[in-house]
Amino acid sequence: SKQASLEKHKGENLIWVEDTYSNALVGHKLGLRSIWMRNNNHPPKCADCPIIEADNWLEIYNFIMKLST
Repeated sequence: SKQASLEKHKGENLIWVEDTYSNALVGHKLGLRSIWMRNNNHPPKCADCPIIEADNWLEIYNFIMKLST
């Protein structure tokens, strides 16, 4: 499972990009910076979720670049 794989990185504050909301939430709960790639098949779950949401790779790039400055 993805949870088993992600547990190796628990608390490391790494960036985790995922297109399935439930997996992005697992990463977040393990201390990763989850970025959920939204698409038409996976509409937003809630407006105040702790997961960063992105519509495309440019948004993800811009988020990562903001972290590095």
